[in-house]
Amino acid sequence: MPVVLLGGELFVARAAASALLRVSPEVRALVPTREDAEPLRALGVKVAVGEPDDPDLLDTVFSGAHTVCLLGATGRWWDEHDADGDAVGVLERTLDRARSSRIERLVAVAPAASATRASAPASAPAAPTGHDRGAAAWQSLVEESGIPSMVVRTNLPFGAGSPLVGLLAAMARARPVARVVGTGSQRWAPVFVEDLARVLAAADDRSEPISGTFGLDGPDVVTAGELVDLLAGRRRPVRRHVTGGVPRVMRDGSGDVGIRAAAVRYLSGDVLAGPPSAAEELGIELTPLREALARSLE
Repeated sequence: MPVVLLGGELFVARAAASALLRVSPEVRALVPTREDAEPLRALGVKVAVGEPDDPDLLDTVFSGAHTVCLLGATGRWWDEHDADGDAVGVLERTLDRARSSRIERLVAVAPAASATRASAPASAPAAPTGHDRGAAAWQSLVEESGIPSMVVRTNLPFGAGSPLVGLLAAMARARPVARVVGTGSQRWAPVFVEDLARVLAAADDRSEPISGTFGLDGPDVVTAGELVDLLAGRRRPVRRHVTGGVPRVMRDGSGDVGIRAAAVRYLSGDVLAGPPSAAEELGIELTPLREALARSLE
């Protein structure tokens, strides 16, 4: 039965569509612009252009579908502030239409929380960022939707066409010194987008629905500082630490590249999704970080 894709950065939606087309007879997507539609149509996805707050359009896209994959924010999700009332309202209305259309399964991607290491006592919980509060509100709506749902809390997804890996690579290669977000000691376990896509496809293809919240970390945990050298392709011992939002971090071939304060706050903490592992639950073998970066930066 058809699967519907909603939201997500374009490189995530493309990877998810490719994986789902291998296990589903039909994949549909709702995207905001014609520019977003063409790469998906080229893969064989049936694409509608519009906004998810259009109930008639949603009813058409959902008609006869079995699964809805919620891929998260359509833009630079790691640059987001708190989810505002309108965004929450749109998701609530989307889930209402999904229930009315008798959608049988939700598979949702949510960003893993960021835990900033500070001078507070080790026993004190990390204060949630605005980003984390927004993600928690979004996740709660999915879990309380009444539709069997699997939420995948995903570490930093990356792949070809990823705005985040493009920004971090530009910072790592900057002249005369590399730039690194925060102290550089924070730990991340980036996830190759094709691995994330295979998790989503396996969740949809499983005969018995999986419910609950799972983590998805990449197979290799690195510090932000170590990632600088991997992205630069060589050791960059001299670095400048980016601790606040700046309109221009450096200039690359396409112009000025900046980073906002919300992104710095999120990326300055440890990003580790933790167990239970979605990859282990679904039997997905994860791609080593070096191999995945090489495929992403070709």
